[in-house]
Amino acid sequence: YNKSTINANYFFFLVLTLIALPRLLGLGSFLLFLAAALARPFLPSAYAFLAGKHLGFPIWSPTNSTLTWENGAKAVFFSAEDPERLRGPQAYSAWTDELCAWRNAQETWDMMMFGLRLGRKPQVFVTTTPKTTKLLRGIIADDKTLISTGSTFDNAANLAGTFLDAVKKTYEGTRLGRQELYAEVLDEAS
Repeated sequence: YNKSTINANYFFFLVLTLIALPRLLGLGSFLLFLAAALARPFLPSAYAFLAGKHLGFPIWSPTNSTLTWENGAKAVFFSAEDPERLRGPQAYSAWTDELCAWRNAQETWDMMMFGLRLGRKPQVFVTTTPKTTKLLRGIIADDKTLISTGSTFDNAANLAGTFLDAVKKTYEGTRLGRQELYAEVLDEAS
């Protein structure tokens, strides 16, 4: 895709939906499989938002834990609390949230990876606070991993000034602040 054609409104909506919805529904840590609907099994339909194409408003199915768009693109939500539920589903990509907070991180990751078997290049997107875990260190060490980081302050325009002042005053220069505010992956001795 051409990055200049990304429709920011759809992308923002998708990100907001994928991050906010599981939390609103009380799913806690979650992972998500993006898969095209059976009637449209082509990868481009699952990523139409990247080309600025109309997706329509998704329909939430609480019974199936899915969001389905008019073009057949489907997002399926799974809780990271139950790795066994990942046996069987297959997808083109997965988006994980707060990977480092998963209780059964390695087992859940392994089951998810077995399900990433559709398309030419299945991919995983990880959004997490970078706590020092064996799983995260392994992902970072993989030569196929691309890393993008951002600090809390990169998002300052969307956060309350009082919050920013408070966390900076309390955590600036601390180990926890380096991890939580500046997205540093700290080694055990740091």
